[in-house]
Amino acid sequence: MTVTSNTTAKNYKFVGTITTIQPVSISLPKTTGMPINSHGSAYIPASSIRGFLRSIAHHAVVLELEKAGKVLSVDQHYMNASGVDTARVVKLGGGYEAVNKNLPIRKKNPLLSLFGNFVVGSHSQIGNALASPNENPLVVLGNGSRSHVFTRNKDLVKSVDENELEYLQKVMSATADTAEQTGSIKDEISKLKKQLSKADPEAKAAIFAQIETLNDEMKEVKESRTGSTESIQRILDGFEAIDAGYTLSHRIQVTDVTGDEFEFFLWVLYKAGYDFRIGGHSNLGCGQIHAEWDVSVSSLNDPKPTKLGKVLMGDDGFEAVPNKDVIDNKLVFDPSKVEEKIRNGTYDFTTY
Repeated sequence: MTVTSNTTAKNYKFVGTITTIQPVSISLPKTTGMPINSHGSAYIPASSIRGFLRSIAHHAVVLELEKAGKVLSVDQHYMNASGVDTARVVKLGGGYEAVNKNLPIRKKNPLLSLFGNFVVGSHSQIGNALASPNENPLVVLGNGSRSHVFTRNKDLVKSVDENELEYLQKVMSATADTAEQTGSIKDEISKLKKQLSKADPEAKAAIFAQIETLNDEMKEVKESRTGSTESIQRILDGFEAIDAGYTLSHRIQVTDVTGDEFEFFLWVLYKAGYDFRIGGHSNLGCGQIHAEWDVSVSSLNDPKPTKLGKVLMGDDGFEAVPNKDVIDNKLVFDPSKVEEKIRNGTYDFTTY
């Protein structure tokens, strides 16, 4: 069946999966290891996925502006990249969305419209990527040990200047002298962290306060010794991650957008395809993910979703696979047209 699209603002749904090609590790405040929801599912937080896409959008826009000899001010960088009003020029007041005060901003600055600030509501709703509660995808990686280079290769000391031999001895001794102190503090911290899973919110707050105090003590010990503040010869504790090879359910909804704004969102995904990576420990190869979403569109005029096709993110980057039965299918888009609008001023990222 052939269908046509109308010109009103529409909602676009991306429903599919994210697959961990390499382990994914995320650090959250006051959270030990990877986050787990109330159903027992490990997940990649929406904030990490959203932050990655917003960062890509900002960086890609800046590169296009540079091609046209344009630059953003420091305040404009902060607003577009983070939604932070460092210039303090955005005035608070109720009813911005209700009376369409934000409509001119949305038309000129699709990045801000999609990702928002404290008076422009985000048009992109990006969910957590959830592992199955029936799976146990978590592993500990990066653990091991590190030793002094002069211990591993005893002949290396022959290449040290005589004037530095005494200093070398102090550096090597300092690690040994403080290892016992830091080790006992780490043991205490480890015991406290084990109590977190069974603690109520009030108890958790007290435990985190104890951990913070112990971390301060350990920092003092490290900073008082000769050489590096971090112990050179030590056990590497490792970190928790969702292992490679797991498929996580994921949803994105882009709401109440025009065709131009949806086209800009596709352009952001297109740019993200060059290195689709989430989280930390990239030095160990972590963070690489692939994604596959079924994309549909609906509106108040036509609330039954129309299937537009698929969007894939893989080793070959971004790929849109449009449903050929849909006339004026918005998955068929030309990235160069978005880039031209950025360069020629159709889009204005100084607007907020």
